[in-house]
Amino acid sequence: MKVRYTLPVRGILRLSETGEIQYPDMTFRFKSDEPSGFVTALELEIINIPQENWPTLIPVEQDPEASIPRFPFDVNPKAVRFSQYLPHILNLESLLSLAGLESIDFAMVREEWIPEPDDEKIGIWAGIERKPSEREPDADPVSDLTLAKFIAASAGEETETGGLAHFRVAADFFYQERYIDSIRYSYLAVEYLFAGGKHKKTQTLKALNAASDLIDSIEKSFKHPQVQSAAKRLQEQYSALATSLEPPAVIEWAFDLRGSIQHGNPSSPKRWHPSRQERHQDEALLLLNIAHEACWIIAQRRLSHVKPIEPSDID
Repeated sequence: MKVRYTLPVRGILRLSETGEIQYPDMTFRFKSDEPSGFVTALELEIINIPQENWPTLIPVEQDPEASIPRFPFDVNPKAVRFSQYLPHILNLESLLSLAGLESIDFAMVREEWIPEPDDEKIGIWAGIERKPSEREPDADPVSDLTLAKFIAASAGEETETGGLAHFRVAADFFYQERYIDSIRYSYLAVEYLFAGGKHKKTQTLKALNAASDLIDSIEKSFKHPQVQSAAKRLQEQYSALATSLEPPAVIEWAFDLRGSIQHGNPSSPKRWHPSRQERHQDEALLLLNIAHEACWIIAQRRLSHVKPIEPSDID
């Protein structure tokens, strides 16, 4: 049995030979676009996977007292997962950036399990391909009127748009499970919108704590069950949050957290190493939700002051 992961690649990385690098138990293949010659996809194929690590379907024991029955099968928890190879590919992405690679799209990974001719024929989970249409929506559908307001509000060079742009980047990184980068840009969105250009700790914390919109955003973010669960785990990791999740404590924690990842420290690479993104999912989730709530307050205020162009207004 083997598994193949395919990921889209962006950039101007070109190859002079086959782009296929083989190891005893894995193969890297770089696929190029014919017209441009640029690499557009990376395939990672893992071979000789023992049967105990196949995604076999395991019967699920039903709870006789449950009102809704469970799906009758689950996937073998010991099955090989893409996350096992993610650190290697993240490091590879960083190195290949020197040769023209811009990014690997981890949000669009395609996973295929491929039986070998002599494999036993058993029920397995065939694989998965992530697509934007398969993700759960984070917001309500947008009406034409609201869409027109967005377009009208985006016409000017409003300074607040910079904060929204930082949030967009943070959200993109979060969906790609690149949590350290998401933390950085979520904080930048908050700092851009509410710190008033301050950077030193005392002045920055004073400005952030004086921003009523930010205080409201922090309080709203803790109403989400996922954020509540993440915050409980963070309280066990960070002494700054252990006794309080009030806005002043969260603001100071976020400022110090940003400093930890902003200033590289090779003496403790395990904490903030870019190939260990999964360790910081909870921090990223909390900050992204705070930035999201803050940006919605800003956006709603701007939308309330614009008048979209109606067809009758056009001569």
